[in-house]
Amino acid sequence: MENEKHRQENPKEIEAAKKSGENVLGSSVKMTKKVFMNKHQRLNKKPSIGYKGYSGKPKSLLKKKPLSIVQEKNPAQLIGGAKKSGQKQDLSNKVESLKRVVDNKAAEKVASLNPKTKKAVYAKKMLEMVINTIGRDANGSLNLIGLILSIVIIFSIVLATAPLLPIIVILAAIIAIFLAIWSFLVGLFTIKTENMALEEAYRLVTYMDAETNQNIHNLYQKYSLDQNVDQVKFTVNGFAANAEDFLYSTDGDKFLYYLNAKYEDYDIDNKVDKNNYFNVTTVRQEMQALHKEGFHYTDDGIKTEKVKETTTVYDPDTGKEETKEQIVEKKVATINVSITSLTQVVDEHPSIMTVDQRDKFFPIQDLPQFVNKIALGNPLGKNKYATVTEKYGYRGRNTDSWDNYVRIRATKGDPVYATAKEEVDEISGGTVENFGPQKLKVIYKNLTNIKVREGQNLNEGDLIGYTAINGIDMSIKENRTLHKDPNLYPSAYMDRLSYQFPGNDGTLLPGGGLTGDLIDPPASVSKWRDLAQKYCDQNNISKYVNLVLAIIWEESGGDSQKNPDIMQSSESAGHKITNPEESIQAGTKLLASLIKQGKDDQVLDIAVLQAYNYGSGFLDWLKEKNFKYSFETGKNYAAEKAKSKTIAYANPIAEKMGYSWRYAYGNMFYVKLVTQHITQETGELVNIAKKEVGMSNGSKYWEWFGYNGRIEWCQIFVSWVANQAGYDADGLILKTASCITEVDYLKKNARYKEAVSGYIPKSGDLIFFDWSGTRTGKDHVGIVEYSDGKTVQTIEGNSSDMVKRNTYNINDINISGYGNMSGGEG
Repeated sequence: MENEKHRQENPKEIEAAKKSGENVLGSSVKMTKKVFMNKHQRLNKKPSIGYKGYSGKPKSLLKKKPLSIVQEKNPAQLIGGAKKSGQKQDLSNKVESLKRVVDNKAAEKVASLNPKTKKAVYAKKMLEMVINTIGRDANGSLNLIGLILSIVIIFSIVLATAPLLPIIVILAAIIAIFLAIWSFLVGLFTIKTENMALEEAYRLVTYMDAETNQNIHNLYQKYSLDQNVDQVKFTVNGFAANAEDFLYSTDGDKFLYYLNAKYEDYDIDNKVDKNNYFNVTTVRQEMQALHKEGFHYTDDGIKTEKVKETTTVYDPDTGKEETKEQIVEKKVATINVSITSLTQVVDEHPSIMTVDQRDKFFPIQDLPQFVNKIALGNPLGKNKYATVTEKYGYRGRNTDSWDNYVRIRATKGDPVYATAKEEVDEISGGTVENFGPQKLKVIYKNLTNIKVREGQNLNEGDLIGYTAINGIDMSIKENRTLHKDPNLYPSAYMDRLSYQFPGNDGTLLPGGGLTGDLIDPPASVSKWRDLAQKYCDQNNISKYVNLVLAIIWEESGGDSQKNPDIMQSSESAGHKITNPEESIQAGTKLLASLIKQGKDDQVLDIAVLQAYNYGSGFLDWLKEKNFKYSFETGKNYAAEKAKSKTIAYANPIAEKMGYSWRYAYGNMFYVKLVTQHITQETGELVNIAKKEVGMSNGSKYWEWFGYNGRIEWCQIFVSWVANQAGYDADGLILKTASCITEVDYLKKNARYKEAVSGYIPKSGDLIFFDWSGTRTGKDHVGIVEYSDGKTVQTIEGNSSDMVKRNTYNINDINISGYGNMSGGEG
């Protein structure tokens, strides 16, 4: 580090300062300020933190907070600091001594001049003083005012003896003062503070998200409407996904951490070294390149592919079915989406940041907030957590507008409290605007029964009012004089927040359930939920509400205009139904009677669903034959009733199974058709975990466990979910923070299944990972949402510091094994 004391006393630098007309006192203050800043940085420099092979101590040894943007001190504070260290008097003496030398030499030289020349010299010095005062920027370079005055000086030399020179000088000074005042006023409207720069950087990330999501969706729609395309393949990180649902949201805070660690500045319009990893010239361009590295897509165009198709043909002469496979050519369009976190991008490309910058970037992500930015508490109350459900900036696929608030989840009627010492400025409708700390203006929206008045002073925790809807909108602006208050990024200033933004990675959820969740039902189906619930409750089959809705979906699509008998219940009712409510009433009554018969006959519920299509005689037939339900038994019943007569049948479900026909009795595919709309039953463990997807910052879970600071929290998340579901009380899952302890416990209780054993995990099982491939299960744990035998979909805590869904190939070498929660064999 440069020796600042030597620099201040260097005679050559003092002489250079004299020649340039530099204000010595101002220069000394700047130097003192730099000494202070360097000292501050030394005192706050955190220990080097190792990350995947980088230098320094392990993360677990981190004691200090990472370096945040250093808050600048004003000159008065800096001089005060010098006084405390015994330097102020020394500095003043040096300045005074230098001033006497300069004044004496200048007086001697001026005394030797004739009167006219003296006048020119004094005029020139006056202009130089004005230039040094208002004609230079913070770096000492001439600004517009300084340039004008410099031209005046040149003319003053030429006109040194002119009688109008004093008038010219005075006019020039007046013009300069006017321009300075004008520049100051303009600055009030244009100056960009650090707070505004941080907001602009975050907003840029949200815009890039919305733009990429929009482009992907538009491309998919283009191919979907193209009559020359037989199939559109859509993948996310190599796995098949649903393009209609896909909507990704980048963690914008990590980009702010990146700017903090790399530049200690959030201004994205700053220039950067051209010889950098991305070969860009501004920070904005660097962020754009980083974003594209982490979230992008490829359009592989339309290609002819050979696809294997299986068909099943029935021969009425022999009464046998013949299965044939054939290769057909199809026009296939492929869109591949790639998603990688910023942390992983930086990890995989070491040259993006220096070692010191990386040692700041990785540890700072462990903190729940921008430590130097927190000024406000939680509007839902002290020491409470709040979940942000709508992000600041651009949302979804919309690049045309941005939102200047975050929405915080709340229940209608929840109390809302002041977040700091605030003064109520304005109350309008359901909005309260308060002056807060650090020139912040805190705005609360969607309130009712407001309890404060304009001009009232509040302390943190004072009641403001109550939520009028299921959420409160929080905006933060910077209070500016003679300026429209600029919007800031609220989450950077509010404590104890977690995030659950709307989004969908397009994961294909499995169908095949009876009482699971509906998979993205259309509005034409969802609108009948209340009636379905009403009549299911009346018939004591409340848990089958989604099954009733799935039947409506398959029978009529819920369109009562085309067919008022939306559950096809006329036959069971004994008359033609012309009212959708009557159809639901009759349909649920029939379903309830079949469920009761199925229980009496000890047949599976899924057989009951096929009986809804075939009639109750199907259940009698199963009992008589002592058969269990399967697709084959259902098909054989239809063949018997239809006397082997077949009809052509085109349906995607049938096609996937190799059929282009069905028997001419009922629909042997009915179970598959209805249950494709319902997720497989997952049990309480998965149901609870699903509600947590999208949560970031695991403090909610590790504080429940008993930790005051951050800890790796994947197993803690599993323990938390188990506690909510009552699994820990049943002894199925331990309350522990250690993956290997959980593995040992499961092995001891004969519930652990090695990945190499061929076990197919079931919904609700635990899944353990070892990133070295040695299959110990020590590194990570998640909860299995489902598996089809080829892939396994999970819900994991502490996945990129979030609760996330992930999908793996079931033969992934990093999968160690599974915790069997059902007790059955796979």
